[in-house]
Amino acid sequence: MNVADSSAITNELVSYGLIESAISEDADIIIINTCTVRDHAEKLALTEAGKFKAWRKAKKERRLVLIGCAAERLGEGVKKSFPFIDLVIGSKKIEEVPAIIAGTFKLQIADFKLTKENDDSCGQTNNNATSYQPSAPGGEKVSPAEVSAYVNIMRGCNNFCSYCIVPYVRGAEVSIPAAGIIAEIETLVGNGTKEVTLLGQNVNSYHYQGLDFAGLLEKVNGIDGLLRIRYMTNHPKDINERIIGAIARLPKACNHIHLPMQSGSDRVLRLMNRQYTTAQYMDIVRKIKATIPGVSVTSDVLIGFPEETERDFQETYDLVEKAGFDFCYVFRFSARKGTAAYALGDRVGKEEKKARHIKMLSLTNRIASESNKRFIGRTVEVLAERMEGPRMLGKTSDNGAVVFLCNESLLGKIVKVRILETKVHSLIGEIVL
Repeated sequence: MNVADSSAITNELVSYGLIESAISEDADIIIINTCTVRDHAEKLALTEAGKFKAWRKAKKERRLVLIGCAAERLGEGVKKSFPFIDLVIGSKKIEEVPAIIAGTFKLQIADFKLTKENDDSCGQTNNNATSYQPSAPGGEKVSPAEVSAYVNIMRGCNNFCSYCIVPYVRGAEVSIPAAGIIAEIETLVGNGTKEVTLLGQNVNSYHYQGLDFAGLLEKVNGIDGLLRIRYMTNHPKDINERIIGAIARLPKACNHIHLPMQSGSDRVLRLMNRQYTTAQYMDIVRKIKATIPGVSVTSDVLIGFPEETERDFQETYDLVEKAGFDFCYVFRFSARKGTAAYALGDRVGKEEKKARHIKMLSLTNRIASESNKRFIGRTVEVLAERMEGPRMLGKTSDNGAVVFLCNESLLGKIVKVRILETKVHSLIGEIVL
């Protein structure tokens, strides 16, 4: 979601007349959009801020701004350790960031140029650094439209999973008006975007003036020029037959569902406040696979939750093997102050947690490798998303990452690729002309 937030902030500042640049040394303002979902992510965000200490002190007119979830959690207190940070804006005011910056620093907006840096070291959760520099008025965005873009459809969360800080730093769940979502996607498509990922902490609970998530998918599916729709994250307690049926029926809805399981132990699921049982979870997976042809189901598991016994871990291991996921992300529990799980302490020893993590990763990598082998010799449809040297990177509808040789003219098009080789996390192929 940080990627979508950073993009929205960038676009609004560009609409004020800023232009983008890749050179932070020439900037007057740098904005770091932070993550705090795990302790490691927050530390990386602060490390990123520390990198700009010398930059901030080199010129007195420069400004450093910390925004996002870590900024919300830490508040103005972060300035005690990082006194060179000029402004702290929490995630609950993320939509007001451009206006707050302009007002606080009394900027002449039309005289500023935008540069942007991204720190993707958090994997799925990103800390983003964006910077601004002066320029002549009337500038324009220099970066091309992304083939695949992220669009927020909700903010906040009402689930209060016991390990999760998100409801505390992002607030209560709020669905964004459908008209605004559609308008944003139409603008993106007009600028060249071919695929959107609809984002929310729990997209399945989207509801605005009688329109549910299945209904929103219907509306997005009707946008001319859009080729594919992705969505994340889903929640097992809220995904239902209406949503599953819409994904199966709508031609632009990708046949990939990311459905976090978190644990295969009912006891641990209760402690996590996940609000479903392993039997209910597996029933949902069976319904998904029976309804959506060729669907890919991926998941998350959290290792080392407080009071997770060896038996609990083994139950999770066995269920991951049984579920037939195409891939599963594995995370180690990180105690977040302010959550219910924090009071339980970090009771699984560091070495034991590490050993369980390694064992689960070995299983999930084996499963992914075996799943990918079924593609060898098959021809699949791939949306060509971006170039890395002479290679094109893209994805299948069921979320398979594909690498193949072709020229840039195919960027943004769906092409046929014959798969020749597979790796744990990717498919290697050749274009079929």
